[in-house]
Amino acid sequence: PGLVPTPPLIILPPPLPKPKKIKSKQRTPTTAAIEAWNVRYAELQAFHAEFGHCDVPQLYTANRALGKWVSKQREHYKYRHIKDRSCPLVPERVEKLEELGFKFQIGKGQHANIHGV
Repeated sequence: PGLVPTPPLIILPPPLPKPKKIKSKQRTPTTAAIEAWNVRYAELQAFHAEFGHCDVPQLYTANRALGKWVSKQREHYKYRHIKDRSCPLVPERVEKLEELGFKFQIGKGQHANIHGV
């Protein structure tokens, strides 16, 4: 019987590495999110006009959503400026809040101490 020829050995190059995902530090907010932020900002302007400050209590009974929103802005600020993480509080929003006299660091439960309530 005859010998069967063996096919030549083909050496393949190693597989290419998967491309790395680029993490963006800036998320693009949706139109609805932009509108919601602008509504709360307008409410904060009205609060400021009435009380002379932007320190809305987190449990503000006249507008609980505004109190929570103000707290969330401080949280976002901490993520972006202290922990260097991505968040929806873009520099333009920080500037608008600062122009209104917004305090990004007030201290937990300090509203009553600061405003005597």
